[in-house]
Amino acid sequence: MANVEADDGKFSNSVFLSMAEDDRRGLSFIRNIIDVLRRHGLDIFPSDNGRKWARDPEDFQRSRLEIIEKVKVAVVFLSERYPFSVARLDEVVKICDSMKSEKLVVCPIFCDVEPSDVRYQKNSYEKAIAKRLEKDSDERVKGWRLALRLISSLSGVIVRRNRPDYESALFEVANLKGWTFKSGIT
Repeated sequence: MANVEADDGKFSNSVFLSMAEDDRRGLSFIRNIIDVLRRHGLDIFPSDNGRKWARDPEDFQRSRLEIIEKVKVAVVFLSERYPFSVARLDEVVKICDSMKSEKLVVCPIFCDVEPSDVRYQKNSYEKAIAKRLEKDSDERVKGWRLALRLISSLSGVIVRRNRPDYESALFEVANLKGWTFKSGIT
């Protein structure tokens, strides 16, 4: 069973969600999973009002990366849109770094994408990485590619947009990771 006690009480029952902004608004099962997590007493970071944390986008992203260092659980919603956000790619690198140092338990949820598309950067992932190669350093892109490969090799759940049983998808995740929901994750 995963131990997710945090040193900072504020984050002891917290889950960091990494997802494309359009997915948060557009995919109802993500909103439903967030509701299930909240019903089980978990705090979600970033919250819906997360943009109030900082006045400019760079501060906002820095805040998100700092939170990744404090929480003990991250759920990464990998979708077709995910790799088109530099901020999300930076998050997945930070998440993988924290996971490697055994500070973070990570669960990928593949939303209408195959894990192999993420792992081998095919389809939308291939297009996004090709676009980033034109604008970003080879080293930065290499870091993103490695992080995507690592995150897609983890046990996770494949969810289809029309899957009505979102709650069972969440509990599949919990079972994979050995979590129990009572008053927080243990």
